[in-house]
Amino acid sequence: MDSLLRDLDSYKDVWGGYMDEIDQGLQNLQTLKSEIYNVYADNGIGVVIMHKDMPEIPGPVLHREFGFSVDRYLLIRNERPNTDKFRYKYLMNGHGWAPTVQRYNLKKPYVEKLMLRLKEFTGVKWVKAEGLTGLVQSEGVVDMDPEDVVEVFVESDSTLRTLAVLDRTLEAMDDPTKQSKDDDVLSGDKLKRAKKKVRY
Repeated sequence: MDSLLRDLDSYKDVWGGYMDEIDQGLQNLQTLKSEIYNVYADNGIGVVIMHKDMPEIPGPVLHREFGFSVDRYLLIRNERPNTDKFRYKYLMNGHGWAPTVQRYNLKKPYVEKLMLRLKEFTGVKWVKAEGLTGLVQSEGVVDMDPEDVVEVFVESDSTLRTLAVLDRTLEAMDDPTKQSKDDDVLSGDKLKRAKKKVRY
């Protein structure tokens, strides 16, 4: 263990491509940050607008960029430069730098309502996003100004999460044995969410 910590490069085969993905993600994020308003936080949601062919920014890179004031990430992929055609993927925060053999299935109680609200607003079908931290993603291309879509995410997510916490609280009051230790994972109750839009 001592030699590993002193000479990480010699043990690169242990983590191989996973660390390469993080390194590439750091470089890509720096590229995006050099372009105005491509990386910013809006009321607890970290927003990243990516180029069409850019790999998805890994969770640890997003967490390093936004810190604990953000507990959701909205990845927006520009399908056609200089147009308002984008694809969206909405994620919970994640810190693991490599896949795990067994993954704990986090509760996502308000996803169905969020998908309905997004479909109503954008006219595009939304589906559950894959992966441990995935919430929702657009099935097709959304032809709208991203700032308008981000605003709906901010309003809808905040409202639905508050209702979800209220439902669990009322349920726990009726039956204390049903109270979950994981409520804060989704509600973000322990996080100090940003109250204003911050540009990075």
